[in-house]
Amino acid sequence: MAFSRATFLLAALLAALVVITSVQGSGQDEDALDRESLQEDVSLDNDHAVSYKGYKLLSVAPVTKRQRKSVIRLAGKQGVQFWLAQRNATGSFVAQILVAPGAVARVTRRLKDKGVDFKIVIQDLQNAINNDVTSLRDTDAIESGRPFVWDKFHRLSAIYAYMHQVARQHPELAEVKTIGKSTEGRDLLVLKLGRKSQSVKPAMWIDGGVHAREWISPAAVTYIIRELQKDTGLLNKMDFYLMPVANPDGYEYSHTKDRLWRKTRSMHRAANATKTALKRSRPCYGVDANRNWDSHWGQRAASMDPCSNNYQGPHPFSEPETKAASEFILRLAPAAYLSLHSYSQLWLMPWGHSDEPSRHDLQLRKVSLKAVEAIQDVSGHTYKTGSINTVLYPISGSSLDWAHEKAGIRYAFLVELGDTGDYGFVLPASEIEPTGKEMLAAVREVAKAAIEDAKSK
Repeated sequence: MAFSRATFLLAALLAALVVITSVQGSGQDEDALDRESLQEDVSLDNDHAVSYKGYKLLSVAPVTKRQRKSVIRLAGKQGVQFWLAQRNATGSFVAQILVAPGAVARVTRRLKDKGVDFKIVIQDLQNAINNDVTSLRDTDAIESGRPFVWDKFHRLSAIYAYMHQVARQHPELAEVKTIGKSTEGRDLLVLKLGRKSQSVKPAMWIDGGVHAREWISPAAVTYIIRELQKDTGLLNKMDFYLMPVANPDGYEYSHTKDRLWRKTRSMHRAANATKTALKRSRPCYGVDANRNWDSHWGQRAASMDPCSNNYQGPHPFSEPETKAASEFILRLAPAAYLSLHSYSQLWLMPWGHSDEPSRHDLQLRKVSLKAVEAIQDVSGHTYKTGSINTVLYPISGSSLDWAHEKAGIRYAFLVELGDTGDYGFVLPASEIEPTGKEMLAAVREVAKAAIEDAKSK
């Protein structure tokens, strides 16, 4: 699919802002933007816990070309952060914008002046965050034998305690593997689930928590663990390697300091850092763990600025988290790969770096359709499917492209979990089980295809 110049500019811009987009081809020069006048979403370190008291999440629905331009030009303005911008099922452009208290009057006045329809979907972000905060005492309860529950978001130590608990309770099918250490020295843990077998079985890799603020992702992986350990029939045919938290440093930081933290926690200084960071005379922290893989790294939709939310890192696999995962996956040689993110309900296939289809495109589409149909059967939710490049935007250095291209994994997918905008990154804990159930159904469809494929070899 060839992008028009205007569509490419819009897609590239929204990618730089680290928002979820779905921009289809439009009329010539429609949505054309002055990219130089807009800045990337910047992520700076904090000494104290960040409060989002008074921050409002706006859902914005511009109709005309002029209105769309007016909305997009809010990007990079002080107190404004885009969470999502995409075309919905009817082709209408919608955006979700987080607005700081001091900017609410200015932003809403601008939208009203331009005649742009909007509604406030979250009145106070901090209140929404407070509803799902848990403490380290949760870990002590699990370590003392109490059951892990899926009505709350757990801290890293609680998730790790649960993984060890599963391995202790089911030594015949579960094993915890330490595949490396994070920047801050935390273990990188993977849980293997599978029945011992004399023959070699196909394997599936499932990860979550690549982006720290996407709490629904690790929660969904732990739910999948809960259900898979009961499915002896499937575990006789396939081994599963599940990594609920691929970015443990960032995940913990999102619990203790900044709920919206996205990146890893490595420290970086560079001459091309943002003026804001240089003015503070402080380094910037973190790398986007989904721009750091050695697949067309640094080519498209990634930043060289260490303060950017989508900083690609100084070189491929600069992060111990991505390096350890990639090395383990290469040794494992799984038949299927699934990476869970959020949000916007998308089931994505390779490629991100190119608009050319994969040579396995037909098989990928067939499995994708079965997966999204299984999701709809379970929950009624509709997931859009297609390649990253066509459904979202051009992207390079992604784990999905690396898994398909470099690791040779045919059935490689990236999933953007729910919802489509009512809660965004602060999806309530009441959605953990419904999300887990629909993902489990999709996992079974992918597993079925990979098992059948292995039989034919």
